Amino acid sequence: MPTQVWDHLFVGSAPTPDSIAAGKFDVVVLCAAEDQRDGLKLPRVEILRCPITDHPSDPLTRQELALSMNVGLAVAERCARGKRVLCACTKGLDRSPFIACLAIELAGVPAAKAIAAVKKARKGALNANPRFEGVLLHVISDGEP
Repeated sequence: MPTQVWDHLFVGSAPTPDSIAAGKFDVVVLCAAEDQRDGLKLPRVEILRCPITDHPSDPLTRQELALSMNVGLAVAERCARGKRVLCACTKGLDRSPFIACLAIELAGVPAAKAIAAVKKARKGALNANPRFEGVLLHVISDGEP
């Protein structure tokens, strides 16, 4: 079940058309590299794709980081316009909370506050793979690519 982590912003596990409709989402962000729901088309729902791998021992690639930044900015913009956005990955615990935190941070909230808000709202978020929190705290917030 999706969890609201910020204004208009939700995090959840692999979505189905029924869960998307039930949540009345305007935008769905697919964050799992292994599950991009090819062929998923829903009327009046924008699908953003941000395929990220989830291997704690492997750092984000430059391509993944650049894509994450672009999608994070798009999510921040959609939320600012009042769109209901669902960020989803396989379990809804690492990649989708990462993109949600990134969007919150790109909207002007300090990384530590964004991370704390998402962790408080979504039990277990950003705990299994520490690389995502590290990127938010040390790369994004420092203004480095």
